[in-house]
Amino acid sequence: EDVSYSGTIAAAMEGTLMGIRSISLSQVRPPRGVSDFSAARKYAPEVLQKLIRMKEWPEDSLVNVNFPDCTADFVDGVAVASQGHRPPGSFAIEPRVDARNQPYYWVRITHTEKDTANNTDLDVISNNKVSVTAIKMDFTDHAWNKKLELLIND
Repeated sequence: EDVSYSGTIAAAMEGTLMGIRSISLSQVRPPRGVSDFSAARKYAPEVLQKLIRMKEWPEDSLVNVNFPDCTADFVDGVAVASQGHRPPGSFAIEPRVDARNQPYYWVRITHTEKDTANNTDLDVISNNKVSVTAIKMDFTDHAWNKKLELLIND
């Protein structure tokens, strides 16, 4: 569900809505310290070339690529994955004050040892692989909509 509040994916969604083939690229950052972008530098060109060469691209979809928090030497390949979902309690709300002395709230991700299902983007990057996920713009839950129709039209 990180796609729900990612500015990077929001930009790719805007491109998709405008009819532009869109790809979001994100680097997993360490909780503290400086990000190592060597995995992105090594793997992004090949992944992007393959995606750009695709003949068919659904009009209502984008591709989300995530690079793991490790050096390029430790990357264990590239994998296509499903969108991950973090378990309840994975987010903490922190009250803060900005430079203008205005209060705001920061949503912080809290990680557990193994908080992801297999073959999701979260699982793939936690195993030091680059994840590639197709994201559809239509968030409609079509199966539930059918049940809602029965309820509303009763």
